[in-house]
Amino acid sequence: EQAFLQCLTEEYDYGFLPDIERTVDRLEGYLFPDTYEIFVGAEEREIIEKMLARFDDVFLPEYYSRADELGRSVHEMITIASLIEKETRAPHERKLVSSVLYNRLAIRMNLRFDSTIQYLFDEPKERVLYKDLEIDSPYNTYMYEGLPPGPIASPGKDCIVAALYPEDTDYLY
Repeated sequence: EQAFLQCLTEEYDYGFLPDIERTVDRLEGYLFPDTYEIFVGAEEREIIEKMLARFDDVFLPEYYSRADELGRSVHEMITIASLIEKETRAPHERKLVSSVLYNRLAIRMNLRFDSTIQYLFDEPKERVLYKDLEIDSPYNTYMYEGLPPGPIASPGKDCIVAALYPEDTDYLY
């Protein structure tokens, strides 16, 4: 486990990776969730490379263009997609949640997503309590306006697409 965590801080040559400090959570959002064939004895870096290469396959060239069109970086898009991933259970809700998120950002309303509070804990809580909303963290979207500093999960393709192509609504809730 320690060797894997150490490999997360290493440098990887992918244009989509954000230019941020190399910490363990630097690759959060970019280790694509999928089924992989991993052979016994595979090195940690080899596993991470496989997951990053899969992200590179899934994040199509048109997605880069769409992110530019929306005035967002890839990092912001993956952060948005990760919020959608954690906030929705039903696939048909993804683009709607995306719309709510963009509408709140547009009017500078705090996102107020419980999922960003849950991200602050080692283990998910059964429910977020009022005292949890007072935790001073840039991931606390009850306290801070805008997007958190990075993804809170590794989103699947459907959530990435929902982030890029939200439903057109005026919903805030």
